[in-house]
Amino acid sequence: LGITVALDDFGTGHSGLSQFVGLDLDVLKIDQSLLRPVLENRTAARMLRGIVGLAAALHVRTIAEGVETWEQAFFLRAAGVDHGQGFFWSPAVPADQVEAVLQRGFADRLDRPAGKAAR
Repeated sequence: LGITVALDDFGTGHSGLSQFVGLDLDVLKIDQSLLRPVLENRTAARMLRGIVGLAAALHVRTIAEGVETWEQAFFLRAAGVDHGQGFFWSPAVPADQVEAVLQRGFADRLDRPAGKAAR
């Protein structure tokens, strides 16, 4: 039927590991609350990498929600997250502006800004 099943807000409320067993997931959307601390907290960073590894082992694509900074986006790319969503790429826009935002493109957003050192 071409239906894709995504588990939203993973890591909060009822969106937990048991959902991997009960659903045939295609996409795991990692809640922004798991992303926020990863740059300052090693345990949070390891946990996010573990979630991404588990999803990859189960052939489930990952999307990180709430990406706001270049550092977060760079961390997610290095951690193997498939996609991100958030203000880093674009604020929410009205439907009639979506095409223009997409045409603008995002490929260059992860190029290292001048003066930024690799971590």
